[in-house]
Amino acid sequence: MDETVRWVKEHPGMTGILALYALFFLILYSDPATGDALLVNPETMFQEPWTLITVIFATGSVMHLLLNGFLVIMFGGKLEKTIGTGTSVVLFLIMGLMGSVALFLYAPFMTWTGEPAALASVAAIGMASIYTGLVKDAEIMGSKARRWVLIMFIMNIVLSWQNEELTLLGPAHGLAIALGYGIGYGLRKSTEAKEHTGS
Repeated sequence: MDETVRWVKEHPGMTGILALYALFFLILYSDPATGDALLVNPETMFQEPWTLITVIFATGSVMHLLLNGFLVIMFGGKLEKTIGTGTSVVLFLIMGLMGSVALFLYAPFMTWTGEPAALASVAAIGMASIYTGLVKDAEIMGSKARRWVLIMFIMNIVLSWQNEELTLLGPAHGLAIALGYGIGYGLRKSTEAKEHTGS
């Protein structure tokens, strides 16, 4: 319990994200009509601009909730400690917004059923990739962080191929992995350049 309390105090940004995950999950499954208003629909997202933000915290199932929570705790917590609460939360939101805009651009060319989508995993995956690119040789649970990201990339391809519902989200996940790593790598190189100049 003490470890949990300390983690919460040290990671206010990630704690807030986890709390919103839980709140939106309860809304989605206790009041489906209200829950649908939190999800993003590529055809109406700009008529319902709030969904560009709310969908970032909307999880589609218990497994979805647990996986995203794992990424926020294990990667997001380390990212927050590394670059600060404000910056880490802003980057999380940027990755989520990127997912919504990407979905808007490519959904018409795919077998989209017209149902609104939950995109919480895009922001969580993107944040994990940012940390991986930012911290060279970072480890998560005793394994290189980049291996976790590689596994996520492979799983995204496999699941998108096997599951029609996930096919629509596959490109957004892949973009989050690539763009997130690029952002993290860019931040690392920028920091290294500043340190070199300062020395």
